[in-house]
This record gives sequence, C-alpha cells and structure tokens, in this order.
Amino acid sequence: MPQADCHNVDLRGRELFYANFQGANLSGAIMSGMDLTGADFTGANLTGANLIGATLDYAYFFGANLTGAQLTRVSMSGIVWDDTTIWPAGFVPPDY
Repeated sequence: MPQADCHNVDLRGRELFYANFQGANLSGAIMSGMDLTGADFTGANLTGANLIGATLDYAYFFGANLTGAQLTRVSMSGIVWDDTTIWPAGFVPPDY
C-alpha cells in the first residue's frame, strides 16, 4: 500500500503485519490493537493515528510523522527509526 491514502480509515480486522506503508497517509487512521509487526512506515503520515495496544515490533519509521499519534500500551521491540522521525510530544521511543 505504498503512497496509499487511508486518512481516517478504520483498518482494524485486517492482517497487515509486514505491510508496506511507505509514504502512506495514515493520519487519523484507527489501528488500535492490530498486529503491525515488521510494517514499513517509512515516510508515512501517522498524524493523530490511533495505535493504542498495537504490536509494532520490528517496524520501520524512517522519516515518519507520528505527531499526536496515540501510542499507549504499544509493543515496539526492535523498531528502527532515525532523526527525521517525528514522535508525539513527550513520547520517548525505544533505542534502536
């Protein structure tokens, strides 16, 4: 789904582990409780996305914008990100 426009879309109930979301617009998307293991969010817009309780282990976040994203109770083991990744205010990402 590279470059996909999923703005405000409810994606729950879909199997999206290892999905390619490169450059996708996922702003306001609902992905709470989903298994997104290994997903590639490189350059994706996740502004205001609901990721509460999601599994994001081994996901890629290079240049992703997560401003205002809801990241409570997420699993983020082994994620990869860089200095261009924008995290929600006050959120401390795990070391990579």
